[in-house]
Formats: sequence, C-alpha cells, structure tokens
Amino acid sequence: MNKIKAFIDEIGSEEMNSEGAIDLIKYTIIFIPKDVKSILCIGFGGGTELRLLEEKGYEVHGIDYNKNNVEKNKDFNVRQGDMHDIDFEDNSFDLVLARDVFEHSIAPMVAFREFARVSKKHIYIVLPDETWALSDLHTIIPTLKQMIALGIKFDCMLSWFNEKYHIAGRWIFKESYYIFRKK
Repeated sequence: MNKIKAFIDEIGSEEMNSEGAIDLIKYTIIFIPKDVKSILCIGFGGGTELRLLEEKGYEVHGIDYNKNNVEKNKDFNVRQGDMHDIDFEDNSFDLVLARDVFEHSIAPMVAFREFARVSKKHIYIVLPDETWALSDLHTIIPTLKQMIALGIKFDCMLSWFNEKYHIAGRWIFKESYYIFRKK
C-alpha cells in the first residue's frame, strides 16, 4: 500500500486540515522574516494557511492550480494560477510562500524563477522528506545543495534553513524549511 495514502487515510483528511496540519502551518509562520507585510501563497489548498496568515495581520494573496480550491476560498484575495507562470507584476510581494507545493513542480527552475520575479524580498519554500517522495503526485524533492544552487542562479541567497520532525498519528516525517533573500 502506498505510504502516503495510508497516512492520509489514517489522519482522515483530504487536505490535512487536521489539528496536526494546522500546527505544521503555525510552525511555518513562526519563521517569516520580520520585514514581511505582504505574502503570496502558492498552492493554498483548503485555505487554512490563508486564514492563519491573515489572522497574523499579513496582506495575503493566493494562487492555486485547482479551480475548486479557488472557489472554496473566494472570501480571500485568491485566483487560479500556475506556479510556473504567475500572473502578478514583478516585485509584488514581500514574500512568496510555497509550502508543500514546490515538489509538484514539473519545472523547478521555472517555478523558482517566477517566485523570485514576483517577490520583493523573500522566498520561503517548505519541502517534505523522502517519505512523501513515494507519492505519484511529486516530481522532485531537491536536496539542500540543489536548493542553494537554485537560489544562486536567480540571485537569491539562502538566509535560513531548518529541518524539523513532525508526528501525525503514528507517522513521523520531516520537513525542510528554506528562506531565501533576494540580493
């Protein structure tokens, strides 16, 4: 049995809007740089991330490839979009946040270039560990070295990196947190 399907079945959520998932998002938010006021969420899913960021006082926008996710979150400033071709002007947001979506990219260099283009200051990417790599939905889970090289290619320096193990039900998994600062 696919480990990802077993995990999702066990926690009982199509989009992981469980308390455990909310804790993961809250952990992500803790490390947002202090100079950030506006955020573009890439792949916001069920909208928990949008809500939690807005509650913290950020000006939040979102794009999601899934039309249903956009419809469900129409109370927020969201639109349908693709991380490989983001429909916003250059330097539109203080931070671009891609939490558990970058690994779905069919062209990571193109996606990162777009993140760098629409960001004024920071790019924050959260990636799952190899447990999730078993999913058919993931195309790539870059290494730390690959992420640093990607940042350098687009004039972004890795300013903060962390790995954290999380527990959800009987599952233990790790996420990697990357914050890049534009030069």
